[in-house]
Amino acid sequence: MSVVRSHQGSLGRAAAVYAISATAGWVLGVSVEAEAIWLAAVSLRGDLLLQAHQVIDGSDPAVVKHAIRAEVSEVQNRIGATAGNLCAVGVALERVIPRFLTQLSSTRPGFINRFELIDSLGLPPEIPVLVENATNCAAIAELELGAADVDDFVYLHVGAKIGAGIVTGRRVLRGANGGAGEISFLPVSVLSAEKPPHHDLERYLGSVEVLARVTRTWTMADGTPPASIDELFSRAEDGHRGALAGLVNEAEGIARAALAIAAVVDPALIVLDGDIGRRALIVHSVQDVVAEEREGLGVLSVQVGSLGEAATVTGAAAIAHDHAIASLVGQRYERNLHQGVVQL
Repeated sequence: MSVVRSHQGSLGRAAAVYAISATAGWVLGVSVEAEAIWLAAVSLRGDLLLQAHQVIDGSDPAVVKHAIRAEVSEVQNRIGATAGNLCAVGVALERVIPRFLTQLSSTRPGFINRFELIDSLGLPPEIPVLVENATNCAAIAELELGAADVDDFVYLHVGAKIGAGIVTGRRVLRGANGGAGEISFLPVSVLSAEKPPHHDLERYLGSVEVLARVTRTWTMADGTPPASIDELFSRAEDGHRGALAGLVNEAEGIARAALAIAAVVDPALIVLDGDIGRRALIVHSVQDVVAEEREGLGVLSVQVGSLGEAATVTGAAAIAHDHAIASLVGQRYERNLHQGVVQL
């Protein structure tokens, strides 16, 4: 802390006004994703110092660990001593956090346990490391810095994977086991007598199945089928009937998922994001379906997230910043993000 100015009132001595100095310290957000690692360094004053990302092969734990260590070291070198000491690290992981903390191994590709995570960061043991679910981090970022200007909303990510970050009363809902918002486990048809496959909704709405579903109905007259999600959206934007029909069907599925969540937690807003969810065609179609289905039940707005691919790492940095400021100021600071976040 440092004196930034003095203020003279009508009586008594001049008051010294303090603020966090530029060299008071900084925090680091790390987002470990399936195909990339994102990092964001933020000063204790809240200024973004730098942001970086590195594409990786997320299926190989050795590659993931090496990439984390290399990227964290690179950020530290670039920051140097100009912003002070590193005060805390927030890490976003694509998994349920309490379950992650009890697992020493997993059959999931690229899985690293908590001990390997701490080791891969390569940091002194006195630096606090906080971990949170990736979608919850993105919801925190939209709450603090992004599109959500309401107290109750759902951040709905739809891409290769799907998930929801649920915010009620400006607090992220984590649930008894940290699994609130894991909508990938929802069955596509709740009325079916058959046991649904694991991650049923994710298999249906995720980008891999969307592309496969469109390809299965493609005809010779349609030409060469799209080879990627980007190409599928490009064809739809050009007016291709098959591509457009497939994406309208996808949007209807996303809208049904949003409506199912809304029926339980009653948010004021759905924030759509992800490689599929943030596309204009999807957002507009979801808005139309939700408006029609919610008639008479109250307004449920639908809009796209404002932070894009950086949402998750921004949220990871936010929980680290919240922790660091609380440590600096003490009880005089009313913490916003500490609830349920796990410190390693």
